[in-house]
Amino acid sequence: MVPEAFLLRVVDKDTMQSIHEQSLQLLARAGVIFDNQTINCRFARKGQKVDGNRVYLSEALVSEALTLSPKSFTMVGRNNVAGVRIGANQETTVVAPGNGTLFIQNLEGRRRPATLSDFDNIAKLCENSRNVNLVGAIPVEPCDLSALSKPARLVHHLMRHSNKPLIGQAATSEEARQVFDIIEIAFGQRGYLDDRVAIAYGVNPASPLCFEPLTCETMVAYVQCREPGSHYLCPDDQSRHTRGLLRRHLYGEHEKFLCGHRITPERSGQYSRNPDGPRILWPSVTHHGRSNGCEAD
Repeated sequence: MVPEAFLLRVVDKDTMQSIHEQSLQLLARAGVIFDNQTINCRFARKGQKVDGNRVYLSEALVSEALTLSPKSFTMVGRNNVAGVRIGANQETTVVAPGNGTLFIQNLEGRRRPATLSDFDNIAKLCENSRNVNLVGAIPVEPCDLSALSKPARLVHHLMRHSNKPLIGQAATSEEARQVFDIIEIAFGQRGYLDDRVAIAYGVNPASPLCFEPLTCETMVAYVQCREPGSHYLCPDDQSRHTRGLLRRHLYGEHEKFLCGHRITPERSGQYSRNPDGPRILWPSVTHHGRSNGCEAD
């Protein structure tokens, strides 16, 4: 365990306050595009200006959300082991697997499309690593797994091979419901997730301030089940210096909008579906810091 003094720090508090203030201006002036009528209607009911799919978020709403959002929560694992505290009194930087890798590379350096067996092996490695706190997302994309009920099937495999808390993936409302059902079956209690956090989702925006339909549907589904989520830096925003991009957490009926902050001086990366093509070069964001809006995520 890493003492709290050694939690990840990116910038000093004065710089973070400046980023926070500039972020508020960005949210109010440029707005955020949510390609989802449910989300837009919720923000409209909260008194926010909505122009088509673009929502202009006021400083007052952000302040309200920061006040209402929990200062910490604990993610639970199966068999009452490997619980992870996020936020106040967090003891260590939390590490999770990377996301979105298309290929597996063997010891001889040859690459091939990943399979469900590879996904299982990575889950086992994460379970047995003292440095990895969460399991899930899509550390590799199984090419031999059909799209039917894919999110729930992946979560089922994660729970077969690990007791640690889970990271989910983008899902439709029906797929998310299947994920929550299978988690409650595994924990042996209907309604187990009503007052516990066992899974968090992780998704990318389509661009820094634009969320496409599936991402929005994922957010709504997890809000309804009161499970948290994290929004990563956009992988398409590779050539820009990105400051003040927000991590958003929507909690419960109050549409709480918890603002954290990320800073990366540069994200460089390439995708390729060709096993002999360029490797994915952009780094995975796997560290979760405090959620009180004062420290860097």
